[in-house]
Amino acid sequence: MPAEKLYILDSTVFLEGLVPFVEGKPCVTVFEVAEEMKSGRASIEFDKMQRLGLAIIEPGSASVKRVEEVAKGTNDKLSNADKMVVALALHFREEGKTVVVVSDDYAVQNLCKHLKVEILPLSQKGIRRKFTWHKKCMACKKIVETTEDICPICGSPLKYVPKH
Repeated sequence: MPAEKLYILDSTVFLEGLVPFVEGKPCVTVFEVAEEMKSGRASIEFDKMQRLGLAIIEPGSASVKRVEEVAKGTNDKLSNADKMVVALALHFREEGKTVVVVSDDYAVQNLCKHLKVEILPLSQKGIRRKFTWHKKCMACKKIVETTEDICPICGSPLKYVPKH
């Protein structure tokens, strides 16, 4: 008999009112997601899930470090909460649990794909393949490695595009 899945919840679940999709399932999230749920419907949805048993757990430092390393390589635009959600999934997976990250955030989904963590998008199809991003100048079309948002060659804006 397969192990019961543990659902790691991103803020999407609460912000988009998608709690009914995970009610009755074992769910956890991180403090950073809890901090994002300060007002409105999301706060009500979050409180409801806590009453139903939602645990707030912090991942181990080794999991956080691994996520940081992989995220640096993918160049995804991730919030600290996003990284912590994925790190929590790694943390539980390393403990032998079967985990699923619940998120409609494409950057979170991409990071999960790179780490071979199962994802469950709720209101979208979700990504089909993993990406690595780089910066491309919109004027001279050069691919550049920089932390800046301006092309060091011609001074035009840079845009993140997937590597092919």
